[in-house]
Amino acid sequence: MNLNLVTERLLLRRWNEKDAEDLFRYASDSDVGPITGWPVHQNIQESREVYMSIEKLPKYQLKSWQLPIGAAA
Repeated sequence: MNLNLVTERLLLRRWNEKDAEDLFRYASDSDVGPITGWPVHQNIQESREVYMSIEKLPKYQLKSWQLPIGAAA
């Protein structure tokens, strides 16, 4: 079952495989990764492996950006 929570500005949905590229964009930034508790990702494959562990978690996304801004555990 695929349930989404939608507000005027926010979309909460499950991660999907194409989100790995967005995750890599954040996780490869040395100013972002370490403060969130993960090492800086060196390649997209690292982000795909992380995606596999978080794919069931809800993803926060600003509707206007069309990019993830976080995940809920």
